[in-house]
Amino acid sequence: MTGLAPEERLAGLAPEELQALLHQLETYLSEAPSQSTSSTEVAVMEQREALIHVLQHKFGELPATVLERIAVTVDRSQINTWLDGAVDADTLADVDFG
Repeated sequence: MTGLAPEERLAGLAPEELQALLHQLETYLSEAPSQSTSSTEVAVMEQREALIHVLQHKFGELPATVLERIAVTVDRSQINTWLDGAVDADTLADVDFG
């Protein structure tokens, strides 16, 4: 797996594996942020967590493709756009994950 892009490494994971990975990363960052972890990185992780929470609360279990897309996104503006879309959406398909 070495040398693969993050999207490629995550592509083979099942939704529950992606959830577990995100949870582990978020727990690590919230409990023991290292000096190398910037406040921006922590904020992105928190936004991802919030987005996943809102999506799961509103639409139930999320497809692996959605979890993968969220997991590799570092653009806070994009995550905010998805959060806004999730609030307004009637279905998960209404949220444009590109």
